[in-house]
Amino acid sequence: MKKGGVVFLVLFLTLLAFVSADESSDVQDGYNCLLSKINSQNCAFATTEQKAFSLLALDDNAICKTKLLADKKNDLCWGKTSSLGCDIKTTAQAILALYKEGEDVSKQADWLYSQQMVPEGIDWFLQIESSDPVTCTVTPYDLSPITISIGADKKISAGNLGSCFTFGQQNYWLQINRACYNKEFQIQCDSGFLTNLLYKEGSSPTIFVSSETHSAAKDGKTFENIKSLCFKQGTSCDYEGGLWSAMVLGYISPNYNIAPFVPYLQAGSTKTENEKYLPAAFLYSITASNDFYLQILGHKNFFFNEYWSVSGDKYYDTALAVYTLEQGASQKTKDWFRKMQTKSGADKGCWREGDTIRNTAFVLHSVWPESAPVSPECTNNQTCVSLYNSSYYCSADGNCLRKPQPECTSNAWCQSNYGSNYICSPQGNCVLQQPQCSASNPCPNTQDCVDGVCVPKNITQQGCTSSTQCVALFGANWICLQNGTCARQPTQPPRCGDGNIDLTLNETCDGANWGAITSCSSLQQGFNNGTLSCYSSGASKQCTFNTTGCFTSPRDECNSTKPCPSGMQCNLATNRCAPINATSLCGNGQVDPGEDCDGTVKNITCSYFSYDGGTISCYPKNSSNACKFDVSQCRKDSVECLLNKECVAVYGAGFICGADNKCKKEGAALKCVDSGFFCRSREGCRLDSGNEKSGYSCPGTFVCCDEDLTTDNSCSGMNGDICESNEFCQDGLIISADNLTSSQVCCVGGTCEKSGTGGSYTDCEWYVSGTCKSSCDSTIEEKVSQGCEDGSSDVCCISKSTPACTSNSGCTDGRICKDGKCIREKKGSYLWLWILLTLIILAVIGIILRERLRPLIMKLKSMLPGSKRDMPRRPGFPPMPGMMSQPQMRPMPSRPRSILPSQGRSMPQPPMSRVPRPQPPQPLSREPPKKPEIKKQEKPKEKGGELDDVLKKLKEIGK
Repeated sequence: MKKGGVVFLVLFLTLLAFVSADESSDVQDGYNCLLSKINSQNCAFATTEQKAFSLLALDDNAICKTKLLADKKNDLCWGKTSSLGCDIKTTAQAILALYKEGEDVSKQADWLYSQQMVPEGIDWFLQIESSDPVTCTVTPYDLSPITISIGADKKISAGNLGSCFTFGQQNYWLQINRACYNKEFQIQCDSGFLTNLLYKEGSSPTIFVSSETHSAAKDGKTFENIKSLCFKQGTSCDYEGGLWSAMVLGYISPNYNIAPFVPYLQAGSTKTENEKYLPAAFLYSITASNDFYLQILGHKNFFFNEYWSVSGDKYYDTALAVYTLEQGASQKTKDWFRKMQTKSGADKGCWREGDTIRNTAFVLHSVWPESAPVSPECTNNQTCVSLYNSSYYCSADGNCLRKPQPECTSNAWCQSNYGSNYICSPQGNCVLQQPQCSASNPCPNTQDCVDGVCVPKNITQQGCTSSTQCVALFGANWICLQNGTCARQPTQPPRCGDGNIDLTLNETCDGANWGAITSCSSLQQGFNNGTLSCYSSGASKQCTFNTTGCFTSPRDECNSTKPCPSGMQCNLATNRCAPINATSLCGNGQVDPGEDCDGTVKNITCSYFSYDGGTISCYPKNSSNACKFDVSQCRKDSVECLLNKECVAVYGAGFICGADNKCKKEGAALKCVDSGFFCRSREGCRLDSGNEKSGYSCPGTFVCCDEDLTTDNSCSGMNGDICESNEFCQDGLIISADNLTSSQVCCVGGTCEKSGTGGSYTDCEWYVSGTCKSSCDSTIEEKVSQGCEDGSSDVCCISKSTPACTSNSGCTDGRICKDGKCIREKKGSYLWLWILLTLIILAVIGIILRERLRPLIMKLKSMLPGSKRDMPRRPGFPPMPGMMSQPQMRPMPSRPRSILPSQGRSMPQPPMSRVPRPQPPQPLSREPPKKPEIKKQEKPKEKGGELDDVLKKLKEIGK
């Protein structure tokens, strides 16, 4: 490869690396900002919504999970704050967050589903279709039948419609009276026919078709009944709460029948007061209907193909809009979010406008869920005790691990494994019982050393000063009386339980009387945490301290990196310090102090030393490592685990070996997409005849499906029209489609309109939403200065009802106030800046390598026909507007269409919102062509110094 190509390739790849690194860094800043707020406030945020979204954004965040669970009301629901009553929207959000954390929320979900009622304000119609004129009988349940006739013009006629019906929509349908909404209707006709139900919000012209259509042959019967419910807050329907409730319940279980709630939610989506909730996003998740997908991307408040601003909180709105899109957020939307991040200060990385905590958490969860850091399971031992039981502690890396089980339960076990001088301590560890005296440490002259205890010389049963002396001479049941006489302890009823600590009975506590002891740590037995209690009367260890709940984290007294004090050595079998035995006892079959093993290794395996398998043994007595563990035959596998018990041994109870041979917490799921499946909405998976795959995780409210999105990528398959190069898409959405030429676009929801300039928008249309005419109607319009088509004498007219303003703050959607009107500010395109920068870089490379490029240029010139002289050429035209690149969008899946009125029977369609248009191309500035300047050819430089010259020139350019 030529050096010029190498330089250009390096620059290009470096630029790509910077872009990728910048996004990763910005996302990390976002998560760090959220984590800092959680940790600084211990997730004790003002609203339940903030806690729920924080938990959604950060997997396994124990702090927020604990706080969210604590806010639960009567174990059923959540309020907007911890002090307020139940709220269905907040409850749905909390259920979603906890469900994705693996919590059992069935009880709360059942409560939410029960919050339902029959809505008012929806008009219902019965539609009967037949290809021929037909006579039908319609019978409401428990009422008399009516007879109707449908003519060739599809209009209905009848003598008497009874109490349940009136004529609707110019006699094309039967409108159902509200008193009969709870009745089932039987329809029978004298020719083949179809029936279904239609509905609309009372004042809206938009008609919705129910999802079910029924058919029957001549004299057959169909049955229709209205199924309409809403989620209620108190005694009235809650529209926004219903959107959240339907989406969440439909996601967590298919057993919740959400279909009856759809009519209310769909009809309500046409009401102006509900637009701020962006209902299309919820309804697309619930129904998987293409119409709602197009409504999201074609929303009138979707600006520059980057962000949505519907409720006044653009961060929340945009996160919500992309939350249910199966393809996720576009790169333009991601770049917009990054551009809007706080760049410095305490909130660096957060999205600060509006509800900072909620919005930051929702943006991260919706747009970059795969980048969520793994939250530590615990930050203190108490968290583990609460999550599991008192046998667990919090490790240094934030995982709850099971404490090592007690080494011993009796003195006999210690003496059989270590020697006769060892006893089992209250902590369950074998410890060396320090003798009071020995041959090298004699007693005073007036005493003798008996079994390591100093006793008076020639003592029989008199002259004792302590019960220890009597126990040494006569046995465990002997005590020293007040007169200095050893006596067998009399048989008497136990005094444990009287509230007094009786030392003669070896009591260390009695009920609530613990003496000076207050906690595990005050025992001074090495504990620093846990729960201390007193064994009750009747227990085998009655009136002594129960230390089974006490522990020290970490438990090891010593290990390979933590040595023992001088004169002691570590027993790796128990991780306990023991005195160094000068005389080696290795080979006697017992594990003596300083030894790891002796012959056998007992219950120690390779996994104890973090190996995956193999055989552990004990070095023989004559080796340099006598009576030490030999792990040379232990191995590390390429996989983390093969069996569940391997994970339990390393991580503790609750961990299993997954299908990917990695240890994971029981119940944790593999990623759906990584396993070759597809994350879909539950309804979308069903409509495409897919099967849900359990045990796999997906972001948002998607389920794992074995079928990808079924698509018809043609423009007609997406119900669009093809606009030619001299047309533009009016009031519609331009989407990508197959089988289009370079000059064609696919227009969905709009019309292809002719344009003399090749399909571009004029300044009049784009900047002030005006109309170009020969003259304006002075009664309702006024003339403004924005331009129309080039060469046209038309003027730009706008309505006098255009909202007035006095400052930019009085305008919305990024407009500015000019001449008392809100208009879009003309802004130059950054495209030309990038083109200019690219040309500069290419020019620099060309200058630097001009001598190497000159022969190639001259050779190309010689191959061209005509004169060899450099002839000036007219600059090329800018790209035709109709050929401008369009935003790439995911093709729409093809869905069966419900029956609609046949030809001649009109059904008003939902108006398609006008999408933001691309800014018109700015005119190119051109200079007269110049004859190339001929310079004297210089002597080529040596190859060895060429790179140095390049670096030198680049350095000079950068000054």
